[in-house]
Amino acid sequence: MRRTSFNSISVDIDLDDIYAEMGSGDCKEMASWLYEDGYLNEYLERERAKNLTSHTNGWDWKGICHKLSISQLRLTNEEEEIIKKIADRL
Repeated sequence: MRRTSFNSISVDIDLDDIYAEMGSGDCKEMASWLYEDGYLNEYLERERAKNLTSHTNGWDWKGICHKLSISQLRLTNEEEEIIKKIADRL
């Protein structure tokens, strides 16, 4: 929770409530802000370091899948369709 005061006015903001009420467009915009400010990059790098699981071909499949799942809002429609086609083929 974040508390902000303006000239003796105190406002309690519950970020969970705000997030729950946001539409997908607002979520995409917020994800874009977090990415541009470097927060998502830092998070992804921390998660990647925690979950390094390489296969014999050198690919970090678990990390790649995790990155895709948490970055879904930043994918274009075309990118989503490519991923769906690959998943449907398997």
